[in-house]
Amino acid sequence: MRAMALDVQSLINERENIKIQESLCSSYFGNSIKEMENEVQILKDGSRKMNSDISSVAKDTAEKVEVLHSAIEKVQVIADEWVKMNYTINRIWSFTKETEKRVEGLYSDLMKVCLFRLSSIKFSLYKMSVP
Repeated sequence: MRAMALDVQSLINERENIKIQESLCSSYFGNSIKEMENEVQILKDGSRKMNSDISSVAKDTAEKVEVLHSAIEKVQVIADEWVKMNYTINRIWSFTKETEKRVEGLYSDLMKVCLFRLSSIKFSLYKMSVP
């Protein structure tokens, strides 16, 4: 009987130890789970903030790219116009040089004619003055 009483007491003690361990585990893991849930919530909030920031940066970047694209198109138009103007200026310069050569040729011919006429006039005057 005594042995049975000791066995019963041992089982009661074992049961109490199990209850204490369950209580300790549930309070330890319960706090740990709550801490993990809080940490998960903090991570979710941080993730939302980062997504919002990324979206904002992407929108700003898209706007800047559009402005740059517009500026590049304007520069391209100006460059194309500059090429056309440069071509026109070169054509005008060539025309001017050709005209200058023609004018010089005409001037040379005119001077020859004038000198010829002048010498003819001189000769005529000389003939008139010589008896």
